[in-house]
Amino acid sequence: MPKNKSAVIRHRIINNCLRDKRKKFPSLVYLADECSRVLDTEVSTSTIEKDIRLMKQDRPVGYAAPIIFNRAENGYAYAEPGYSIDEVGLEPEEWEAIRYAALLLFQYKEVPVFANFKAAVERIDASLQIGLDLEDPFLSRKIQFEQPVSLAGYEWLGDISGALKAEELIQFSYENIYKNEIKSYTALPVLLREQKNRWYLLAWVEEREQLLTFALDRIRELQRTGQRKKLKMKFDPDSFLRHAVGIIDNEGEPSRVRLRIKTPYHKLVALDPLHHSQHILETNSKSCTLELQVHITHELHQRLLSFGAYCVVLTPASLKKEIKEQLAAALKNYP
Repeated sequence: MPKNKSAVIRHRIINNCLRDKRKKFPSLVYLADECSRVLDTEVSTSTIEKDIRLMKQDRPVGYAAPIIFNRAENGYAYAEPGYSIDEVGLEPEEWEAIRYAALLLFQYKEVPVFANFKAAVERIDASLQIGLDLEDPFLSRKIQFEQPVSLAGYEWLGDISGALKAEELIQFSYENIYKNEIKSYTALPVLLREQKNRWYLLAWVEEREQLLTFALDRIRELQRTGQRKKLKMKFDPDSFLRHAVGIIDNEGEPSRVRLRIKTPYHKLVALDPLHHSQHILETNSKSCTLELQVHITHELHQRLLSFGAYCVVLTPASLKKEIKEQLAAALKNYP
């Protein structure tokens, strides 16, 4: 295939013109004018002639495109109806996978950063002839993807991801729901992470000189500063949360947590592990004993408490005490 970027773009333009049913048999002049308009530079008819000759050559030099010249119409066309140089020859199940992937993302069509997604998908569909209908009622009624209850905070995704890519500081105000206060921060975005349909930002906070986690739905105002900044510490996003159950992690070595999960939940945790470090030590018809290497956080507490009477903390003693105290406090709500 040609290496010149402008040539590649011209070939795409020519391909689109030859496939446009509204303008059959485009002439050299028409093709040159379209290329000039899109590229914002003058393209001659001789350049278009060379492009067509190259497109007709066999791969890998060209595209083996079946371009013919119709003398009666004084223009060009594809000899094979429906042909396109963009044709990628996917199998039916692969086309289906593309359809579902597009529908999965389309649920975020109201999010500003995805505002142009529908138009982009439709253009891809028109080019590749996938046959995608994003408004198909069958797909919305019979196949339902998990959707966020609220899109609060999604409006910041565009600015944060842009600052993240540019290594640029951002300024924002953040509501701390535990302290009931709103505070301003200047920070360097390090990681964006989605967890259970909520987005979180991990950022290096200048004044605190540490990494902090912020829920995007608690950000009240945000702006990019245009100020570039390099992270001074080494950061590996793949390993940062390796000991976390959720989005919040602690420093230091993880704890060895042992749990007894009673039936029928002992089968569920085998299918859906609490953490990637989960190791089942013993199992029988009534329960299983498992071990995790995790940091003990509020999110771990919540996960264990969600099992109610079906989960027993065996070790460490500190976690066992904390869960017991929280259960006792909960009971006081039901005198």
